[in-house]
This record gives sequence, C-alpha cells and structure tokens, in this order.
Amino acid sequence: MQLVEEIRGLRNEAHHRSALRIAQLLEHNRKLFLDKMDRDDLDHLGRMFNAVADTPSREFGTAGYRENFMRAYELLMFHLEKII
Repeated sequence: MQLVEEIRGLRNEAHHRSALRIAQLLEHNRKLFLDKMDRDDLDHLGRMFNAVADTPSREFGTAGYRENFMRAYELLMFHLEKII
C-alpha cells in the first residue's frame, strides 16, 4: 500500500512537516481508513497529529515536541500494522 509506505517515510522527515502531511493524509483518505479502522481511533489519531502540527514553532526543537510526534506516529503505525 503506497499510502503506508509514504507514512513510514515521514518518520525521518522534520517532525512538523511530517505531522502536517500525516494529518492531511488521514483527512484526505478518511474513507479508505474508515473501511479498515474504527472511527474513534481515526478521529483520535487526527487530533493527535493536528495538535502536533499546530504547536508553536518555538517548541519544534524541544524534547516534548519530539515525544508528542513519536507517540502519535507509533500509535498510527500500530493501527496500520493491524490492517495491512
């Protein structure tokens, strides 16, 4: 699945750019994701990535910001591994 591979590749990009892109992918491919996962889980993931994407730029380099991104990313990957 090309979408999953794109998401996997975003782990190594800048966290803010990756969070924005993943939030877009989740929103624009909502129907595809809803075919395979629970709506509440998808909504929760969307909120997590939007929160990371909406973080002020002064926090981009902080450990907390990286932790929030990785927490959201790992949860997304957990769900994706279950459906592929």
